[in-house]
Formats: sequence, C-alpha cells, structure tokens
Amino acid sequence: MRMLLLPIVGILLLASGVARAQGVVLPLPPQDQQKITAQLGAGVVGNALPSVPIDNPAIYFPLQNTAPTYQVTAGPNTVTLRLLG
Repeated sequence: MRMLLLPIVGILLLASGVARAQGVVLPLPPQDQQKITAQLGAGVVGNALPSVPIDNPAIYFPLQNTAPTYQVTAGPNTVTLRLLG
C-alpha cells in the first residue's frame, strides 16, 4: 500500500513543479485521494493540473547499469565512500 502511495505522491510533486502545460487533466481517483489523505494528512493532494505525456522518461528515471556510491555518516566507517554492488 505504502509502496503505491510514494510514486503517486512523487508524480504529483513533479507535476506541480512543471510549467502549466496545455493538455489532459488526469484527476486522482477519489479512493486514492482518501487513502493518501488518511496516511499523510489533509492538504497533501491538490487539484489535478493539465499535463502532457512524458516524451523522454530517462529524464526522470536515469536507468544506468552502475553501482551507486554512498557516503557513510555513522558507525566505524564514518566519512568514507562505499560502493554498493
């Protein structure tokens, strides 16, 4: 359930930051809106805005076959970089 809510909220946040497009309005189903409001509180879900299809999904999801590097901030290896892989 929570795994479904996070992408929906992320998409809504991305859509709110994009210039107002002239396109189709895809409202969130009322049942989903109620679930998000129950989990995150009132005022999280706003009105649906016009949008256009995503032409290049790689902009939002840069799928690359690489191992991510993380900086350790706690524990015995603090301030070291670790390659996850």
